[in-house]
Amino acid sequence: MVEITIPGSKSITQRAIVCASLANGESLIKNPLICEDSEYLIKGLGQLGIKIKALKNSLKVFGIGGVFGDNGKCKIFMGNNGTGYRFLLSLANFYKNQVILSGNNKLEQRPIKGIVDALLKLGFNIEYIKKEGFPPVKIYPVSKKISSKAFTLVDVSKSSQFLSSLLISGVLFKKGIEVEYTGDVVSKPYINITLNVMRDFGVEVLKNKNRFYIPENSIYAGREYNVEGDFSSASYFISVPFFIKKELKIKNINYNESLQGDKHFIDVLRKMGGKFDIYENEIVVKPAELKGIEVDMNKMPDVVPTLSVLATIAKGETVIKNIRHLKYKETDRIKAIFENLKKLGIYVERGDNYLKIKPFSNFKNIGKVIIEPYDDHRIAMSFALISLITPNINISNKNCVKKSFPDFWKLFETLF
Repeated sequence: MVEITIPGSKSITQRAIVCASLANGESLIKNPLICEDSEYLIKGLGQLGIKIKALKNSLKVFGIGGVFGDNGKCKIFMGNNGTGYRFLLSLANFYKNQVILSGNNKLEQRPIKGIVDALLKLGFNIEYIKKEGFPPVKIYPVSKKISSKAFTLVDVSKSSQFLSSLLISGVLFKKGIEVEYTGDVVSKPYINITLNVMRDFGVEVLKNKNRFYIPENSIYAGREYNVEGDFSSASYFISVPFFIKKELKIKNINYNESLQGDKHFIDVLRKMGGKFDIYENEIVVKPAELKGIEVDMNKMPDVVPTLSVLATIAKGETVIKNIRHLKYKETDRIKAIFENLKKLGIYVERGDNYLKIKPFSNFKNIGKVIIEPYDDHRIAMSFALISLITPNINISNKNCVKKSFPDFWKLFETLF
């Protein structure tokens, strides 16, 4: 039986790095995901005066105890790291000098208005440099301290990261902060991940429906912290047995204990006919015939590309609903999935909030096709699955996977 070990969670790694950076004392983050996104975040925090040292399979973070110094004016480039960019958007307001936060062309298309509006309501001074509602921004230091408990509203209809950003930096409001979210929250499990990582670092967030409160004088405590395996990254390998008809053992993922929303990709596959043996820190996936289903993927946006590719080998039509927010990811993922499936000759229908995909039985007769991932790691890794059943699939710009899974192709090649 082939075995694959999944790297640490990107979502948890980035949250742990920021919490550890703001903590009292040193932290050792074990099994972090070291990828392009993590590296941009570490470099950005370093420019703000936070020391982070890379060790073997771990990061040593020297926390600043919630107090920034003045490391001079900063120009921080975050590539296409939307999560890290939004996290820095909040905490950079407490830095004692001017900060310019920028990214690449892709990042400049990712919305930030929800979080910026919330920060402006708190009295911070943020200026859009190019287009309102999108990066880059200039953040000016605020001379007066917030002397009473802070309160703001944040619209989370475009991204739950807006709320996570405010919560993670909430310890910097010494008198406490209350945040209320408005709009239909997308990717809700990621908020639970944020709350859990904050709790692990010693800060308990009080919650009442859509209101969150961080008490005054809250502070993170440095600690040793282990990052669990990434279910988003695991989704590609979880899907492999349905293509190659062989069992696969996937290690370093804990279905029973994880708060990651993407673990429920397994539940979706069970409804489609998938079979799994689940153990403490590993899963064995068994080959099975899948059937098409109708499914709401609002809470699992990152595995929609994987599910879309799996739908092509399922029996019957698959309808993937409630995915409007995929337009605001590294690329418009609804469009990217649609364009690449059409290129393969597969029936696919798209709307503003759904994809409808019918199975395809002619993979072996496909001529040479170049899949265009539009510089999106998840599109590249998902469509790689089709190369398991036809030799005529090529992925352009394969290196885009370094954003979240640098060793993907190395592991993927072990399957052949």
